Amino acid sequence: MVIESEIHHSHWVTNNAVFKGIIILWAVYLLAAGAQNFLDLEERSVGLFAGFVSIISLVAFLIL
Repeated sequence: MVIESEIHHSHWVTNNAVFKGIIILWAVYLLAAGAQNFLDLEERSVGLFAGFVSIISLVAFLIL
């Protein structure tokens, strides 16, 4: 039995790349936030960076 999908290979590769990018983006953000907390630096910039990360994630999910 062969199951056909509506998703073409190129679309799947694009989605996969976007999801990997989002995972890497959040991983880098979490490492930076952890390092900032560990070094006891200013905490307001974490919120500013979180805004950028959230907007990028929202745009990526709306496009897909």
